[in-house]
Parts: sequence; C-alpha cells; structure tokens
Amino acid sequence: MEMIEQLLITYLANTLWMTCLVAALAMLLAKLIRNGSSMYRHVLWVIALAFASLLPLTSLRLTPSIDSDAATLSTYDTHASSLSNSGTDKPSQDVHWLKMRPRQRPIAFAPLLTEILAASYLGFVLCRVLSLCWAWRRTQRILRGAIPRPLSSRHAAIVERCFSMLDAGKVFVAFSRELRGPVVVGAYRPAMIFPESFFSNVSDEDLTSALCHELVHVRRCDFLFNLLYEVLLLPISFHPAALFIKAQIERSRELACDEIAAKTLPTRAAYARSLLAIAQSLAKTPTSARSGYALGLFDANTLEERVMNLLNKTSRASQTSSRARALVACCLLAAACLITSAFSLQVAGSHSTPAELKQFAGTWEGNFKGKRFITLRLTEKDGKISGSVSRISIHVDPKGELTDASSLKGEDAVAETEPDGKVLHLNTNVKGRVSTPQADAEESVQYDMKLDGEDQAELQIAATPADMPAPAPWKLARKPDTP
Repeated sequence: MEMIEQLLITYLANTLWMTCLVAALAMLLAKLIRNGSSMYRHVLWVIALAFASLLPLTSLRLTPSIDSDAATLSTYDTHASSLSNSGTDKPSQDVHWLKMRPRQRPIAFAPLLTEILAASYLGFVLCRVLSLCWAWRRTQRILRGAIPRPLSSRHAAIVERCFSMLDAGKVFVAFSRELRGPVVVGAYRPAMIFPESFFSNVSDEDLTSALCHELVHVRRCDFLFNLLYEVLLLPISFHPAALFIKAQIERSRELACDEIAAKTLPTRAAYARSLLAIAQSLAKTPTSARSGYALGLFDANTLEERVMNLLNKTSRASQTSSRARALVACCLLAAACLITSAFSLQVAGSHSTPAELKQFAGTWEGNFKGKRFITLRLTEKDGKISGSVSRISIHVDPKGELTDASSLKGEDAVAETEPDGKVLHLNTNVKGRVSTPQADAEESVQYDMKLDGEDQAELQIAATPADMPAPAPWKLARKPDTP
C-alpha cells in the first residue's frame, strides 16, 4: 500500500510541473503554424494532451527512502570483465562506464500527508470516472430516445447533396425533444440528431451549413477521438493547464470542421452568416439538457472566433508550407518532452525500521570454486546502512556465468543505500577508476543485494554495457558473529 501511495504522489507531483511545461510549449509552437490550417493546430494540441498525461509516468520508479542522501546520483556501471585496477595508478583497460541515470530530485512528505494526498487524488479520479460514465449514459439515452421522421422532398434533397459532397457514408438522421442544437453521436454507427423543429426554423443555406459541419465530424471520427481525449485527460483533469489543453483541442477541432464545411458553400462569408443565423435561432429556443459526449454545433462556445477565422482576409501559407511547419512543431514538442522525461521529482518512501535494516547487517562473503573472492561488510547505525565492498577481478562467459574470480587489494566504501523490502540497492565510491584531470576523481558502481534467507543472499551488478552479458547473481553467505 505504501508503494502505491508513493507512486501516486510521484505521478501527481510531476504532473503539476510537466503539464504546465507541455501547455506552454504547445502554445508557443502553435504560433509557428497560426497561418496554416486549423487541422494542424488541432493535431499539435492532441499530441500535447498525450504527452501531458503520459509523460509523468516516466517518473514512476521506486525512489530512495528519506534516510538516504537526497542528492542526485551520477551512477556508472562497470564492464563485467574487471571491477578493479589492481591498486595501480594506471586505469584498467577493461573498465567501461555507462551514461548517467535520469536526474531525479527526491522529495519527502509526512506519512499522514502522503496518505491524505493519495486518498484525495483517488477520490477525485473516481468522481471524474463516475461523471464521465453519467455523461456516457445520458448520451446513450438521447440516442435511444431519438425518433426517425420522414423529411420533405426539399429537405431530403439537401441531405442527399451534403452526404454526396462530403462522402460521409451512411449516417442515421433522427430528431429529439431533449436537444437545442444538432449533434453527432456514435463512432461505428454515427447518428445526426436534430431538435424537432430545427428543419422548419432554418433556411436551406443554413441547413446545408449545419449538415455539412456535422458530417465533417462524422468523416473525421471526432466522436471516437473525443472519447480517447477524455480518457487521456482523466488522470490530469484536476490541472488547469490540462483543461486549457483540452479546450484548445475542442476549439481547433471546431475551426478545422468549419474550414472544411465552408468549402461546400459559395463563400466562407456565406457559411459564417449561416452560423450566426443558426446561433440566433437556437438562442430563442428554451435551454435543454446537455448532450453528454455528443458533438454539437456550438459546444465549444467559440462562435465569435469561428466567424472571425472564416472572414479572415490574411493570406494563408501554402499547404506544403503548412504541413512542413506543423511537422517541425510536432517534432520539436516531442523532442522537448522526451528531454523533459529525463528530469523528475521523486517522492521518497518513509523511514525503514531498524529491524528492516538490520537484516542486511553483517559480513557477507561470496566464493568461486571454494575460494572467497568478494566480501561485503555492512553495518546499521542511526537508521542507515554503511560499510564497504572488497575490490574484485572477474571474467564471465557469454551467458554471464563466472569463469574466473579473485579478490584484489583494497575496499570501496558504500556511499548510497536504498532499502526496498528484501532488496538493498547500494553504490560504492571508487577512486582512480577512470583517467581524469583530477587525481581524486570518484565514480560509482551500483549493486543489488537480494536476501534469499536469514543468512543467504544474492549479489548482482545493477547494469552492464550494452555489448557485455549481464553477470549472473553471485551467492553470498553471512558469516556468523564471532565473540
């Protein structure tokens, strides 16, 4: 349970700043493609929502306890063929060093505060899930309550012409008393549902505009994608920046649909006049219940911006230029987010109890062909594990099994420990392992020690270079205390 709380708060803490960063980057990059099609800006904001929701997941690693040093570690791993330079000043030719681990900044909360935050977050997400389920249920109720009705020959001809122009396939047309404006419902079997009096209150030109706009939603599969956006938004829906990103998705979606639908009318200005006329007609209709997930003609509340976008006389970039800029913007956003994933806040676990730490204390020895080749001396004091690891020289076969192992002169101090149940992650400081301008340069080797019994354990190098086989775990035995 403690681990779940730690992961939840870690995700929550990183969501707070990562979502702000993603929203700010998307807003800046959207200016790069402001003269292009709204469809490209829509794609950019969708990518931003995906990164805002998924990027904090990259921080979900088990973190050090708050007894360990909170400084960021620059951890390196050694080649399996040699873990020491035999005490000479000359660096070993068999040592290979890996890149640094992702930068992590551990932070700590009081246990009670962690429990309260985790419970509050889970409660909020549960409420959001119930809210979305209620909206989905209401949308389905509207769909089931919709009534098909034969159209007049004039209206039927307009519907057929709009279907033909946009090649939207088969779409069910029905009417409902619960709606104030036309909506699209359904992904695999889409339906356009209109208010009962809609066809009698609008002109042929306005009807064509409304039909084409809704058919564009159908052709773009916006209903299905909108469900996906709601799922992505779910874990970060508490964040104002996430709500801003979702609002920009809805805004750019309506602008993109307008730009496509306007091509079915003689001019963009004619389509803009139709939007205003329909909005004026709907404003006189008594407010009815919301349509849940259904995509309505005016759900985004951006009528003024949509009209201004249609009437904008500013010269637009060519389609090729717009695509190139959109591709650059999306690539820049993705690259920036991938770089960001290397930096994260980490919520530290609670203090390990003395009993949990004492299980690792003692002198541990590993043997190869009956001869000791490695010794770990670990002690527990003041809630911390300290000690040393002897220097060794090893050789492994392609399967990672030891072919030769021997002890060398000297020991490396244990600099960092991370208790995790029956596993102890430890790092040792190693001086003079790499030729550097500084004589006292230090690197770090990471080991994982796993208890197999009261006095039995396994020790393994945490990571190895990509071109080397990972060494198999080495058996360790704890020496009995001597009086």
